[in-house]
Amino acid sequence: MEDYLANLTNEELEMLRASFFAQAFETLELLNGEILKFEKNPEEIDVLKNIQRYVHTLKGDSASMGFSTLSETSHRLEDILHMLREKKICMDRDIGDILLSFVDASNQILTDSREGKGDTADTNVLIKRIDSYLNASDKGLGKNAAMQDNEF
Repeated sequence: MEDYLANLTNEELEMLRASFFAQAFETLELLNGEILKFEKNPEEIDVLKNIQRYVHTLKGDSASMGFSTLSETSHRLEDILHMLREKKICMDRDIGDILLSFVDASNQILTDSREGKGDTADTNVLIKRIDSYLNASDKGLGKNAAMQDNEF
């Protein structure tokens, strides 16, 4: 946990954690719905903005509560969302899979943490998928090259 959380009583910390988890799970539910909308209509900029807002909120809230894995994964995903918004890449099935995989991984991280299992989810594969997609896009190779770099 972050240093400032050490000054809280156990009761205050538990209240804060309960509030964090409730908000995070609600945000993930909303994010999932927006991703599904965006897959159907990728030209809908307001839906993309909502997705960015939800991921940014998860990043900040999780960082403030000491959940670095969730915060770091959110940060990497923001790079793809930024490229989508700037129209440097287009929404496709691979990006949809990455976005939905992020929701699944985030739910796992939060569920395990809430149940006292710690931050057990392995997001390395997801981060590698994100990085491969971004690297291929930067090189102008397209989505298929990104997915061929990894065994999924």
